[in-house]
Amino acid sequence: YTQSLIISREGEILGSDFRGITDNEIANLPSTVRTLGTLFVIRGQDDFVTSQSVGKSVTSLLIGIAVEEGLINNIDQSASDFITEWQNDDRSNITIRSLLNMRSGLESFGGSSILDLISLEDTTTTCINRQLRSEVDNDFVYLNCDTQVLGEIIERASGTDLKTYADQNLFLPLGVQAYWWKDPSDNFISYAGVDLKPDEYLRFGQLFLDPNQNIVPSSYLNQIYTGFGTAEASDIYSLGFWYFSDHFQMRGLDGQIVAINFDDEIV
Repeated sequence: YTQSLIISREGEILGSDFRGITDNEIANLPSTVRTLGTLFVIRGQDDFVTSQSVGKSVTSLLIGIAVEEGLINNIDQSASDFITEWQNDDRSNITIRSLLNMRSGLESFGGSSILDLISLEDTTTTCINRQLRSEVDNDFVYLNCDTQVLGEIIERASGTDLKTYADQNLFLPLGVQAYWWKDPSDNFISYAGVDLKPDEYLRFGQLFLDPNQNIVPSSYLNQIYTGFGTAEASDIYSLGFWYFSDHFQMRGLDGQIVAINFDDEIV
């Protein structure tokens, strides 16, 4: 079901391709969603692609910008300075960094599946109300809810909604016009649901290879790079980004990927 592919090297697009869903692919969809396939028959370079968990990386970049602006002291600040619901119990020890690295120690809500959360009436409240796991540890456990809480931290720190903050400080400077999903209670889905055009995803990848960019503080980008393999993060995950043998990724369910290779300057 691949919708788009763009490859750039050293800032130059080497090739791209876009397509819609085929009749055969529609026929192989589950019967409950098969009728939706007709909405994707025509797909080109100007059509949205949904991000799934690529949105986690976007939320991470917004945290870095909020630190630069002084809205957040640093990512080792207690999350309970903003999520005041956590101030009077052991959740007060959870840092913003531990949420970014999926090491909060909080219990799951329905695992990591996007569908378990997207159907909730109030995603943010559900994620905030989680308790610490019965066997308290800070192991890496991939949970959508941890990033949903980060979105709420941005909103409380900035005094504005997540989309407005992103528009002003990330999307517009990057030349991006994003659509961001909400739940029925008007909470933006900060762990997923940032819809962009294919070339707009490319701009996020190129952001990391541009030494002259001034949108996301370089000190925060460096923390992403140097976090892989550390005790605070993990061998494969750092501050909302995935690491592989020769590159790292903004990565979402079912193959939404922005892959960045520093050695060859390829996105």
